[in-house]
Amino acid sequence: FMEGPGPKAASLVDIADEIYDTRALELTRAAVAAGFDQFEVGFPSGDVDDTPIEVVWPEAKVGILPAGVARPSTLEEWELRASDHWTLEDLLATLRRRSEI
Repeated sequence: FMEGPGPKAASLVDIADEIYDTRALELTRAAVAAGFDQFEVGFPSGDVDDTPIEVVWPEAKVGILPAGVARPSTLEEWELRASDHWTLEDLLATLRRRSEI
């Protein structure tokens, strides 16, 4: 298993070592259990401040920012919220809705 720079597809086996925000980890585990397993960890936002995005589902354009982190100025079409602003119900509903587009 080779790892290069930049985001990579993740699995439940290794995400606990890579997701530092506890709430984001809980949300990701629950989303994966609900079938949303195509996610990436450590996604670059590309904004001036290089705002970190803890976890994203790229096809749905949904992401979890670390708690207390402001939304980046980029990725305007994405649904991005800090981990403490997502409920599991909201996250799953948003993933379902945006996965159908």
